[in-house]
Order: sequence, then C-alpha cells, then structure tokens
Amino acid sequence: PNDRPSVIKNTFHKDLSKNATKNAIENNYGLPVTAFLHHLRDNDKGQPVKAFVKMRVNMKNMELELKLPIQNGYYAVPAGKLATLTTYYERMGPFTDTPENWPETTSYTRLGPKDTDQYRSLFRRVGEHLLWESRLDIQDDELVAVLSDPAIEAYAISRNGVPIGLLEIDFNKPDNAEIVYIGLVSDATGLGIGPAMMHLALSRSAARHINRIWLHTCHFDSKQAPRFYEKFGFRAYLLAIELMDDPRLKGSLPLEAAPHIPLILTK
Repeated sequence: PNDRPSVIKNTFHKDLSKNATKNAIENNYGLPVTAFLHHLRDNDKGQPVKAFVKMRVNMKNMELELKLPIQNGYYAVPAGKLATLTTYYERMGPFTDTPENWPETTSYTRLGPKDTDQYRSLFRRVGEHLLWESRLDIQDDELVAVLSDPAIEAYAISRNGVPIGLLEIDFNKPDNAEIVYIGLVSDATGLGIGPAMMHLALSRSAARHINRIWLHTCHFDSKQAPRFYEKFGFRAYLLAIELMDDPRLKGSLPLEAAPHIPLILTK
C-alpha cells in the first residue's frame, strides 16, 4: 500500500523483481500478496512484520463462523430470543505498565477457585441490569475450572471493603488478550474506578507481553461504553448480531431485570 512503503522496503530487498517479491512473501509468510499487504496496512505501531502477521492470522482464525443474510430488510426474532448489535474492539500493542491511579479506598483482589460464590454474586450485581448471564448458567466445576486457569485473571474491585466491580481477562489465545468482562455496579460509575480497571487490564497485558487486546460490547451495555473504549485507544473492527435466549424467560435472571430491554412474553 502507498502508506506502507518503508515497511515493504525493509522487509524485502528493493532490487527484487515483482515475481521474486511475490514468491518471497508467499514463502516467508504463507499468505497471498494481497492478504499480506492488508495485514501491513494495519501495522500502525511498527511491530516486527513477521510477528504482526502471525498475530493477525491467529485473529483471523477466531472470526465468527455464522453469517447473516446479505439482503437488506427486517428479520423477525424467534419467540423467546433476543438479538443484540455487538461491536468488536481491538487495541494493538506494544503495551506498557501504566499507573492505575485507583481512587482512595478502592482496591482489587484476584479471584481463585475457592471464590466461586463471591464471583457469582459479583457477576450478578454488576451484570444483571445488562443481562449478563453466561457465568450464571455454568456448573460449579466449570466455574472452578475458569478460576483455576492460569491464563484467566479475574479480579474483584472493592470500595470501602465492598465489592463493586468485576474484571476478567483471558490470555489463552497466542499473542491476544480478551477482556471478557469489565463492569461496575451502577452507583460506582463516574468515580474514576473504570479507568483504573482498564489500566489494570493494560498493565497485565504488558506483563504477559501481549500484542493485541480485544473485547466486545453490545447495545444492551452502557451507552458510554464505546466512547470509553475509544478513549483508551481501542478501535471498532467488526459488527455482529448475537441471537440469544432471553435469560429472563428461561429463569436465569428475574423478569424485572434490565427494564430498558423490552420483554416479549411468549404465548
């Protein structure tokens, strides 16, 4: 691409012929030239080319398998289901250890396999009004496995000794970190705790030498979420529609949860 001449010049000797350059790209990176150049276009942090392309290929392999119809129009959501517009965000490394600047009387502790009750309680308090449900549906042994996994870090955020926030980061994918959950109870927002939580996620990614952090949010979440992520350097890269069972109808959450999300009672 025209905006990446120095990267291409530094990657391959300038005297290579067109065919030799094409062959060098395909042999070194296992990618067609067009795909290789598209990856380079996004390397705006100047990371080592081979590591960056490997990371992008890993990310490509994690893309969603289900595809929506391409015809414009309205599609009825089946009874008992909800549809959410989900936006995927990413931020590329390198990451550095940054001050978290926790507000006074605010602290965090890492949750382990013995903390399943605390995790479930906090998950519900933070996420019920947003229809978070995934951790409520799994069995105790599954949650123990999550909290025992050394590649998953879950933190309880407390203020004046009372748990008010949850942060969970998954480092299982090579070169990637997923912020699985980041949230606060309603009356703890606007106090500077959210930014400190994000700085903690960035610092933990730096400690693990991660090259990419990603997350997703949906229109059920806080309206401030997209601007919050963009403030921290995340960029939107994918839109998706998630079809899910309404957790209020299947009993995972009370019927009065998330009143801002219409409850369509099935006949």
